[in-house]
Amino acid sequence: MSEYEVYEKKFKDATLPHFASGISSFLSFAELASVAGNKELDDPECRMMKLEIESCYDELGRARTGGQQVIESLTAQGMLLAANLEIAEQERTKLEEELWIEKDKLITEESRRQEIRDKLQTARSSLKQAKNTLIAAKARQGEKVTGRDVGIGLILLVPCVGIPMTVDCSKELKKTRELVNLTDKKGQEFEASITEQETELRKCNEQIPKLSKDIARLKEKLAQKERDVENLKKVCAGQAEVRSKLRYCYNYLDSLHGSVEVLHKSSKCMYSLEPLWSTVQEIFNTILQQNSHNELLNYDPQVQGMIKKLKVLQSNMNLK
Repeated sequence: MSEYEVYEKKFKDATLPHFASGISSFLSFAELASVAGNKELDDPECRMMKLEIESCYDELGRARTGGQQVIESLTAQGMLLAANLEIAEQERTKLEEELWIEKDKLITEESRRQEIRDKLQTARSSLKQAKNTLIAAKARQGEKVTGRDVGIGLILLVPCVGIPMTVDCSKELKKTRELVNLTDKKGQEFEASITEQETELRKCNEQIPKLSKDIARLKEKLAQKERDVENLKKVCAGQAEVRSKLRYCYNYLDSLHGSVEVLHKSSKCMYSLEPLWSTVQEIFNTILQQNSHNELLNYDPQVQGMIKKLKVLQSNMNLK
């Protein structure tokens, strides 16, 4: 049994027994009325008719109250469903926002990783060049040291030649030492930069898979939440449909009860049926009305049997 059928069953259980009993009482009244016609009624006839009218009024009132309670309960559930749907939609929106944030983080992190790789490649290339320059500078430094020693020897042997050569060698040696120191310092800076970039790259390589997993998890949660929202929408739409159907049926029941109420009040001082025929005719027409708005009540086999009898009575009483 579907959820909608459950609601209909609750409504029928709350209304149909009393409705059928009320129709039975009206049928009994109609049978008495068809015999009495417009003649003046004696006390026993009035008493019997009043009892049937009162029974009809009371039973239809119980059916009306039972139907109202079911609809109120259904309306309360509908409001709860609507609230749950609103919460689910808010949660879906929140998940969508979280997913976009994580995607942005992943894009940023991937861009950052590529940037670090480029920097790392540049630093490694620069380090290689620095090492080559350092090797060349150290070799040159060795040559200058040797040249200086030769210059010092020449001072002892040939002062007029050795002094200028020594001065030149000392200047070149100083420049070479400065180059060696500078190149060595730059090499150390490049090595430090490489170490730093490698650390950052390692962090990126650890962070990106984690972000990817978070995104996959959020996608799964979002997909489930979207299914929840769609299911709630279907339930809300289905409940609104059955609530509308029950409301139509209740309105029919309420209208019939209102007509019987007029008959009930009018019968308090009843001495003849003549003043009541218009109200009786209205009740006949309401009961015999067959459409989708009252199918839960009038299409019941027991009620259908009584409706057939009422149609015959209506025809015999000329109350069409």
